[in-house]
Amino acid sequence: IRLELGIVIGISINVIGLLYASARPSVHVDKHRTDWGCEYLMITPDRSLVFPSVEYVRSTVRKIGVKHGSSSIPVVIDSRHVQGVDFTAAKGVKSLIDDFVFRNQLLLFYNLKPSVVEVFQAMQPVKFLHCDTEQQLHSLLRGHCAKMTPPPIK
Repeated sequence: IRLELGIVIGISINVIGLLYASARPSVHVDKHRTDWGCEYLMITPDRSLVFPSVEYVRSTVRKIGVKHGSSSIPVVIDSRHVQGVDFTAAKGVKSLIDDFVFRNQLLLFYNLKPSVVEVFQAMQPVKFLHCDTEQQLHSLLRGHCAKMTPPPIK
């Protein structure tokens, strides 16, 4: 019976470790500045957004947007590692978008797979902005930063 108990304990510890790792993806943050001087934060989660991890990513992105972005600097989520999402993740992303809309801070999704775009659009978020190329990203940022720049004093 001791051997069986040891196997069960070992498997349990490994399962707990796997569940914790899947619920806490790492999120990489970089501050960028475009050629014309528009600052933005690039946030890159290291894996797909699924049920156990979406609330953690949502909370992390929200905190980064406030702390590093002063609730005004645009935030770009680089989704190159996001291969798929589930319904719960889509609801979490909709809530994240709503948070950013509420505080009038631009949130862009970059490098999303077409299947992920479809799932997010099905949730009908208020302002779901996404782009596939760096040129599209810079175009959206230019439009936003032009609106946010105060007119020159005469």
